[in-house]
Amino acid sequence: MSTFLDNTGNKKVQEIFSKLFSCIKALKAFENKYNKKLNLDKLFALLQIPTKERKLYVELILNFQELFHTVLRGYEVKVIEANNCSYIKSQKRNNLKKYNERETNNLGDSLPEEIILTKTETILWNDIIYLFKNVRRGKGFHLSHDTSEMNVSLKKLKDEHPYLIFSNGNGLVYPSKFGMELGSKINSYIKANRDINEINLLGCKISIKE
Repeated sequence: MSTFLDNTGNKKVQEIFSKLFSCIKALKAFENKYNKKLNLDKLFALLQIPTKERKLYVELILNFQELFHTVLRGYEVKVIEANNCSYIKSQKRNNLKKYNERETNNLGDSLPEEIILTKTETILWNDIIYLFKNVRRGKGFHLSHDTSEMNVSLKKLKDEHPYLIFSNGNGLVYPSKFGMELGSKINSYIKANRDINEINLLGCKISIKE
């Protein structure tokens, strides 16, 4: 990659892309450490990225993440040469573990084609996923024994959107695989300070209403 940058002949372009590639490489810090937090302020300061440009770097990375989670889910792209032209071609990833309905929601319930969430439910679900991952450390919620405001809200959410939550049969409930992925998508929007109107996930359209 450095050879390609050297051949651009434009130092400003070289500098921008070098910083962008460095930001992408920094994401490798999450390998086997998914509870880790990457300090963007330190990273951007280290790379000497101006404050006014930092949101653009974050937005570009999150846009690529969303693209590969939705449009290109299960596919990989490569560059090919044909008829003296360069093309990007997509192909299915043979080693990708396929989702079936049971893997998607841990209950075997099929997902509807469209899900409608209110903005309040969206923020609530983001909070629940944060609590599950960072506070409870993967421990389930005991809805029948805990009458806290969060659990009351979670029980109502479970009744209205059962595909977000599954039970292990011992009185505990957990976010489903679909619910976890939806939580990650919502969180990526919130971190980038982007409005959430629609999310496409596993062939399901999630519409966010007032």
